[in-house]
Amino acid sequence: MINDKSKFKKIKSFGFLVVVLSFSFLVFSLFPVRADQTVTIQSSIQSYLSVSIDSNTVNMGNLQAGTPVEGTSVVTVTTNNAQGYKILVNRDNSDYTLKSGVNYITDKTVWDSSANEGQGNGSTWSGTGIGFRVKYTGTTSNYNSGWWGSNDSASQGKFAGFPSSSSQIMNKETYSVTSTQTTVGYKCDVPTIQSTGSYAGGITYSIIAN
Repeated sequence: MINDKSKFKKIKSFGFLVVVLSFSFLVFSLFPVRADQTVTIQSSIQSYLSVSIDSNTVNMGNLQAGTPVEGTSVVTVTTNNAQGYKILVNRDNSDYTLKSGVNYITDKTVWDSSANEGQGNGSTWSGTGIGFRVKYTGTTSNYNSGWWGSNDSASQGKFAGFPSSSSQIMNKETYSVTSTQTTVGYKCDVPTIQSTGSYAGGITYSIIAN
C-alpha cells in the first residue's frame, strides 16, 4: 500500500485562506442649495429748462434816417431734455412792433418759417423798417443758414419782421450737457418823413422743450 501522508501534506501546504473585506462609503454633499432672483432698478429723470436773456431792454440809440441802428439780445438756455428745445418769438402789439403815440415804424415782411418749402422768407437788408434775424456769430444752439443766411455779412444775412403770433426762429433737436446761446439781431431804419418821437414796443420769446 502506498503511504499518502506525504502527498496529503503537500497538498495541504498549497491551501489558501482568502478573506474579502467589504467597505461601504457614505458621501456627504458640501454645497448649499441656491436660487437667484433679479431685481430691476428704475428711475425717470424729469425735464428741466432754464432761460435767461442778457437784458430786458435793448436801446438802439438815436436814429438818423438813412443810417440804420442795430441791437442784439442773447438768449441762454439750459436744459437736460434729450430732444433739445426751440425758440419762438412774437411782437406784443398785434399791429406794429415799434410805436410812438399814433405813429409807428413799418415792420419788415412778417417771418414765416414754413415759406419757400421750409427755407423761410427772410431777405437781405434793404430800405427801411424794423426787422430781426438770428445771428451766426454768438449762436451756439443751432444756426439755420437756410433761414438766416450763411453768415452775418450784409450780402448774406437775412432779416424778417416780427410776427404777431409765436413763430419758430431756432430749433435745437439734440441734448447738450452745457448751456447754449442764441443771439438775435435787430435792425431799424426809417424814411426822412418819419415823425420824430420815442418809439418802443415789446417782443416775447417762448422757449419750449422738444
